[in-house]
Amino acid sequence: LVTLNPCALIAEGGGPVSIWHVGTVRSSVASSMPAEILTGWSCGVFEYVDLWLTEHSAQTGRLTGHIQVFNLSGIGFWQVSNTALLEKLKLAFSAGEHYLEAVSHIYIVNSSSVFSMAWSLIKGLISPRTAAKISVDSGVPKELLAALGTESAAKLRQMLKAPEPNVPVQRPALVMQ
Repeated sequence: LVTLNPCALIAEGGGPVSIWHVGTVRSSVASSMPAEILTGWSCGVFEYVDLWLTEHSAQTGRLTGHIQVFNLSGIGFWQVSNTALLEKLKLAFSAGEHYLEAVSHIYIVNSSSVFSMAWSLIKGLISPRTAAKISVDSGVPKELLAALGTESAAKLRQMLKAPEPNVPVQRPALVMQ
C-alpha cells in the first residue's frame, strides 16, 4: 500500500518517531487490501505507541510524545485525487484519532510549493494549539533534526532518501531510576 515505518527512530527525549512515506503509495496494492487488515494494523501501531509513551512518561516523570514525519517526496496529483486510495489511507491511520494527545509534533517534509500554499490557508482554519504542532517544510526542518539527536537524524536522512518497508520497530529505552 505505502511504505510506513512506525516507531522506526527514537527522539532525544525518548519518544518514538514514525515515518510515513506518503509518496510511495501504490494504488494497485491499495485496492486489494482488506479494510479489516488496515484497521487492525492501525490499532496495533497506535496502541504500541501509547504503551511506549505511558511507560516512558511514568519512568521519567515527564510527558513524552510521539513525533510523526510525513514524507511527501514522490507524491503526485493522481494519488491525491484517487478517492479509493485516500479511503484506504484513512483506514491505515484510523486508530490515531483516539490518540491525538500522544502526538508531540507532526513534520510534513519534502512538501511541494502547492502543498505549502494550501497549508497556509488551512492553518488559519484550525486551532492555534493544533497548528503549532504541525510544521510543513520543502526539505527537512532543523528543529526536527535537533529533536532527534545526531544518530536518529542521520538515520532519518537515509530513510527519507531511500524509503525501506522493513525498518525494524524500535523499543523504548529502559530508564534506570
